[in-house]
Amino acid sequence: MDLVSFMSSIWIPVGLGVVCLVYGLYMIITKDPSKLRKKDDNRLLRDDKKYAEVGGYLMLFMAFGCLVMVLIIEFLHNEMLATIESFVWFIIFGILWKKMNDKYGAF
Repeated sequence: MDLVSFMSSIWIPVGLGVVCLVYGLYMIITKDPSKLRKKDDNRLLRDDKKYAEVGGYLMLFMAFGCLVMVLIIEFLHNEMLATIESFVWFIIFGILWKKMNDKYGAF
């Protein structure tokens, strides 16, 4: 397989994984929840630092899901399985994000 066909099949999950990885690490290191919320949302959070930290770990979880998608595409050569994996991973991410938001989010 040449580099062009390799990159054409995995460039979206690789790009999304890098963005999730960098953003997750940023959130864990800075513990600043303002990047996770809308600009006009001024409600108080139950725990600012924990909200940002858990949100960062969830972004790392999503980055790992992108890595799994790339591995499925590259080694199993099955784009349909990779697409199903990404949908399931995103649903799990959404459920975990909702639980995090209910526990540490706004009053």
